[in-house]
Amino acid sequence: MLKIILSCLHGRSGLQRDVQSWLRRVRTEFVLDDETLVTGTDCEKLGLRRRPD
Repeated sequence: MLKIILSCLHGRSGLQRDVQSWLRRVRTEFVLDDETLVTGTDCEKLGLRRRPD
């Protein structure tokens, strides 16, 4: 899960190919200093989603 969240925050993938193939969209929501922050990505548009070999 941590690698998926980090990929979402960084906008690039360090995930294995089989994991990438499971993802379509990723959204991360967190609270920092009482402010809700949301980040997300469409894995297909960023090229993070790949078909397994």
